[in-house]
Amino acid sequence: MASNLSEQPVALITGAGAGLGEALASSFVGDGVRVVVTDIDERAAVRVAAALNEHAPGSAMSVGLDVADPDAFEAAITLVERTFGRLDHLINNAGLHLSTYSQPIAALTTEQLRAAVDVNVLGVVHGTLASRRLLAAAGGTVVNLSSIASYGVASYGIYGVTKLAVRGLTVAFAQELAADGIRVNAVAPGLIATDNAVHALDRSTFDDFVDTRQVLQRRGLPADVVEAIRFLCSDRASFVTGETLKVSGGYPLLP
Repeated sequence: MASNLSEQPVALITGAGAGLGEALASSFVGDGVRVVVTDIDERAAVRVAAALNEHAPGSAMSVGLDVADPDAFEAAITLVERTFGRLDHLINNAGLHLSTYSQPIAALTTEQLRAAVDVNVLGVVHGTLASRRLLAAAGGTVVNLSSIASYGVASYGIYGVTKLAVRGLTVAFAQELAADGIRVNAVAPGLIATDNAVHALDRSTFDDFVDTRQVLQRRGLPADVVEAIRFLCSDRASFVTGETLKVSGGYPLLP
């Protein structure tokens, strides 16, 4: 860990009050990266940041953030600049992914469809644009969370559509932000055994997915996705931009 706080990189993670975002925040802190834990559930963000600071004082701050609100994102970035003076990594992790949004599109209301687009698609736009100036100053990175649902091998409703849009935004922003020295990539997780997924799905559903769809015969773990994100944020990936890395045990093998 750098002795000078101003030299320590800073990462902002959306949807970090639980699941993959929380796991990533913990891993970043272990790498000596200071983290901005954001979540629409402000109490969850406070809890995660407090736990991180207990083990590494001063390593985390919490911000209540609705990524669908561009003004809220701008305010969050202003706070980050005032507190840390820099931003090196933006992880656009927040998303609506409950079973509601994997139903047939015709089964959802206009309000539900709009909510999915506002959070899963426009949230990426708001975060990336709001962070652009600070990321450019640091030669930073953006990593977006897509999904295997974006590959069209099964019906995932509006959720899959929005995650396909995230892949498209990743390419578009990689092109637009290259002149600023910002790399933009995405990760597309498969079925990952987060706490929420384990509670929402029974064991047979997990086992069937592993046995009949994946090539690698084990459950995907949050650490698998975290390691992919850490790689894309690191100098080891300095020649990688505009890519979506599937972390799914080999499902689906075809694009």
